[in-house]
Amino acid sequence: MRAIPRSYRFGVAVGIVRTIPQALRHTLSPQLERRPGVSSLREVILGAMLEAMDDRRIRFDPLIIGSGFESIHEALREHRGVLLIGTHANGSLVRAAMRPLYDAGVPLTVIAISDRYPICGAGRAIPAIRPVQNFMIKVRTQLRDAHVVCGMIDAFQQSPQRAHELRATDGSIWVSDSLIRLALACKATIVFAAARLERNSELTITLQAASEVQSPDDCRRQFILFFERHMTNTASGEAGCYSNVSVR
Repeated sequence: MRAIPRSYRFGVAVGIVRTIPQALRHTLSPQLERRPGVSSLREVILGAMLEAMDDRRIRFDPLIIGSGFESIHEALREHRGVLLIGTHANGSLVRAAMRPLYDAGVPLTVIAISDRYPICGAGRAIPAIRPVQNFMIKVRTQLRDAHVVCGMIDAFQQSPQRAHELRATDGSIWVSDSLIRLALACKATIVFAAARLERNSELTITLQAASEVQSPDDCRRQFILFFERHMTNTASGEAGCYSNVSVR
């Protein structure tokens, strides 16, 4: 991929996944199995390819059509932190939402299993917060300092910490509201994020701020409704329901 000019690399990656039959549902790799109705197999494979390019510091420019980014900039202007949350089932693509934020100089932190996290296509990595003991204290500090903290609040198996179910056509994911509770305590803005690959090879990134949140349960319900709508749009192949603007 390094031999290909930077401006063409993302398009080449998309072109490769376009050769995969749309009806294909299974591979020999458990890591590339279709996630439960949230991302198509093509999207999961594209996400894995982009992650591999980032691991090798191969720079590329994803073609992103974004909506809802203004909610983040508005919160930061008011010196409020932002909790930007999505699902692992969609995370390999939705992490592209950090690229335009990074390019705009937005202070970013990611909750991840490593100490540094690569920004999609930028050839650079930012410090991350590892989810170990007392990591919530670090998250609280970042939110109070008006940073954007990115994280995934789901898992593929139920646990006492993830007791809320989001049902999909091919299974369920389980949602935790612990980060939501912390964000509300910090008076931070909570923003939901989802991504999908369009037929024209663009990545649609949809951000939506939680509205008039009265409680963690209320915010969790909004999050689940947001992803139910995303899954409906993904299944039908329709464009996102928000007005879109190009984000470079």
